[in-house]
Amino acid sequence: MLAVEKACADAGETATLTVLAADGERVVGARAALGAPAHALFTLTGGDAWPGAVLAASEPLDDDLGWTEAPDRHVVELTVAGVRARPLEEEEDGWAG
Repeated sequence: MLAVEKACADAGETATLTVLAADGERVVGARAALGAPAHALFTLTGGDAWPGAVLAASEPLDDDLGWTEAPDRHVVELTVAGVRARPLEEEEDGWAG
């Protein structure tokens, strides 16, 4: 991440990233920005409209109060067990705990 930050600063540019990827058992998403506000990434576990579901979206899909915005520069992992998040800079070789 530091190399990207330096490259953006040297070029006077900004960068944003919001991405989701799935492997059939989990969805992993990342949200990050350099020199600009990050685009949103929200998660919801359960909820009235989707009992038992774990969701990720660019904005809340309804008025459920359970929607949580992922912090900037964080990775989120969604599984049937729920959602967990960690900063991008930590544990780059895998999930802690």
